[in-house]
Amino acid sequence: MATIKQTSDMVAIFNSETFEQVFVKARPVEASIKMSSKVMTHPLEDGSSVSDHQIFDLIGVDISFLLSTDDYVSVYQSIKTAYEKSILFTIQTKTDVYENMLIQQMPRKESVNMFNGVGLNISFIEFKKIKATVTRGIGTPRHSKDAKNQNSGKQQGTQKQNSSLLYRITK
Repeated sequence: MATIKQTSDMVAIFNSETFEQVFVKARPVEASIKMSSKVMTHPLEDGSSVSDHQIFDLIGVDISFLLSTDDYVSVYQSIKTAYEKSILFTIQTKTDVYENMLIQQMPRKESVNMFNGVGLNISFIEFKKIKATVTRGIGTPRHSKDAKNQNSGKQQGTQKQNSSLLYRITK
């Protein structure tokens, strides 16, 4: 992956598969990185609290771009295509590199005040894909009637037994 030069933008976005820099003509104005977590806190009997676990939220990166009049239609279309195709990106900032980032939102601002371009805010979110694994139950059931019923076909139910104490009293 290429590094950012002193004379270039302070935020670079790369295609995660090809490692080519993308959206080169879009000028990043500001980047905001959101790193947060949830700390599991539980009350104790004496009224105090204890924390015993931390869950990290997905990382979010919001970048404000200015698309100049030279080529803003084609730049916007390339960003929109990447959004619609769910392309993963690697984002390099001054302080860190964020991998597997997906465009979550891309609101834009078109205003008379911005006569020489279009303002575009892109929200990236970390994309973690997991593969679910399915395991079969272990052991055999205690009663044969609880066993699998595949290939058992239609079966006759069991007859009621008339040996209960209540049955004998009422007879």
